Amino acid sequence: MRKALAVLIMISVCSIYFIAMKNRDSVTEVKSIDIEETIEGASTVAIDAIIEAIERQYPETPRLLMEMNNQIMEVQYSDDWAVDSEVEKQTLYALRLLFSEELLALNKYEKQFEHLRAELIKNHAESIYLEGSQIESINFLTPDDAFVEVLYKTTKGAQKRQYTLVKEDGLWKIYSWKDFELMNGDSNLEE
Repeated sequence: MRKALAVLIMISVCSIYFIAMKNRDSVTEVKSIDIEETIEGASTVAIDAIIEAIERQYPETPRLLMEMNNQIMEVQYSDDWAVDSEVEKQTLYALRLLFSEELLALNKYEKQFEHLRAELIKNHAESIYLEGSQIESINFLTPDDAFVEVLYKTTKGAQKRQYTLVKEDGLWKIYSWKDFELMNGDSNLEE
């Protein structure tokens, strides 16, 4: 059910995006600012749907948690991002719904938001965007602790990240993560 909802959300976002792009090419009277607002609107719709899905039914397994995390990051690190957009605030809020209490305590919202904005500005200036993600492995240390490795494909190569997940009050939460070296061109991420 949740996978079907996630697929439906992604299809909706892609459809809105492709319609916006098609309209840009076919209607010469449309101003670029209108297109940016449409794209921004598509991202806002996508992240609103993700937040609603998390609040309605929290991901029950490490795989579902990481799939939700990856969807958020794909919106957050897309080439549609614009400075001072509501999307960066919404994506950060959505990610924080998936964080453990300890991680939230260590990363105050304001500081995390400043860091995120600086990273997005830098990535945008260097044309680095997230193109896709793939969960490579899930290893359980105990019934309440797991490691999840994710491969993120960007416009500049691939980045592997290992997440540590813990159970809090019966729910899987992101406790921490560690990035591995950037791999240029040697990505096994299927498109």
